[in-house]
Amino acid sequence: MQAATVLPLSKIIFSIYNRTAPTTPAPMVEEKPFADVKRRCHSDYRYSGMHGQTARRDKHLSYKERKKNSLSRDHPPNSGKARSYAYLDASAGYATSDNLRSRLTQPYLLTNFELDGGDSFASLDRRKAWDLSTALLEKYAVGMPQVSKSAIGEKQVTYQLQAAAVILPDPDVAAAEHDLRYKIYMIKRNRPTLLYTLPTSAPAGTGHAPLVKAQLHCSGGGVKQSAIVRVNNPASAWDCGKSQGKPLDIDLGRTYNIKAFSTQGRHPATRIYPHVRYNQGVYQVEDEEHLTGQFHDAKGRYGGPRWTVLDDGSFGRGEYGMTQWRDPQFYLCQYVKRYELLWRSDGGRKWHSLGTFSGNSDSTSEVAHSMAAIQGGLLVRYLRVVPLDCANDGGAMRVGVYGTSVADVRGKAKAKHAKQSVAALPEDDEVVTYCLSQKPETMNKTFVREKTGNRKGDKNRCDDEAQSVMRYRMRKEAWEQAREQTDDK
Repeated sequence: MQAATVLPLSKIIFSIYNRTAPTTPAPMVEEKPFADVKRRCHSDYRYSGMHGQTARRDKHLSYKERKKNSLSRDHPPNSGKARSYAYLDASAGYATSDNLRSRLTQPYLLTNFELDGGDSFASLDRRKAWDLSTALLEKYAVGMPQVSKSAIGEKQVTYQLQAAAVILPDPDVAAAEHDLRYKIYMIKRNRPTLLYTLPTSAPAGTGHAPLVKAQLHCSGGGVKQSAIVRVNNPASAWDCGKSQGKPLDIDLGRTYNIKAFSTQGRHPATRIYPHVRYNQGVYQVEDEEHLTGQFHDAKGRYGGPRWTVLDDGSFGRGEYGMTQWRDPQFYLCQYVKRYELLWRSDGGRKWHSLGTFSGNSDSTSEVAHSMAAIQGGLLVRYLRVVPLDCANDGGAMRVGVYGTSVADVRGKAKAKHAKQSVAALPEDDEVVTYCLSQKPETMNKTFVREKTGNRKGDKNRCDDEAQSVMRYRMRKEAWEQAREQTDDK
């Protein structure tokens, strides 16, 4: 039998002192689903400036355009640029291209910024053009500039300059563009014959009152807010046949003194005649053998003349392509012959009838009824139109309300003492607005926040909104699975 080993007391105390107590495992911290994705969104340098929000690659701008600062102005010359009218120069011996005449259709205002060499359409990153443009705008600005910040981080500085000169459009081009816009022809025996001349101003009886901007509503179906007189688009009309017998309600937003009320039928479906298409290196012109006075440039492109003609829907069945309008009702001459007009005051609940009024006899003319005979003026906020006699499959209508706003005394007092950041100008002076967009150095040049509106009105600047929806569903499913597992335990 082996003898037991006896240890000294000092070693026993040392071993007890250095013995480690049994350690308990640390509690497990459960992270939320996709927490690593969120953490990476904050830490990754590529998503700087996103502040952890879901980022998508910007699809609207190239890499070079993201780095540039931009300068824009209202009413650029491209907005009033007409199509080619080369046939107007066909009589000249030197007419070999369509760039001989000015293609402006409306006057183009020039300020001292352009007269001193500034250009709002050239690059601002060359030859110190950015510093020169800023100095010229600050020199000739009327009042203090307005500074704002866009949703994507751009700093926008707005200047207002007084017009110093004007470039007038060519009279022949302006007249040709006016005829193409406001005259509708019908093709008879392969020749255009004038059928309608569209109105360009308010009819008689409106008392020179302006057209009131109103909100349209119908409980029986949707109404285009552009269903206003002189909006020449077949889709911009209230379809009475699809309203399920419900009236059209007009909300003016505030109390107005109504001077006149006018109606107009649905604008007829039209197209440009002749139709030109490019097929296998050759320009094919509709009814080319019957047209007279046509002009082709050196490259064989058709340079005119052109007409706006009725589109009966049969054009798309031919060899020149599909027609523009798909709704068959657009090809009908729809209008309302007779209607009842009712009014309601602001805060009132009862509708009052103004009587029965005669409507239209065609789809293009505007018929107005004056309210000047009402004593004290017609002070209303709401109007209601009830069609009584319609033409062609239920009829359609465009409306117009002419009147002046009833100014509130308190509103006048507030407007009088309101602070204005821009100096007031006389009514006869024309003002041009310039906008400088400066991108900061810390701005993300590649990614943009999800669901950030585009400057042109697009719903999303991102590549695909479906990706965000899928990610949201994945997060929701993972979170529900984690909750189920926790409940089972």
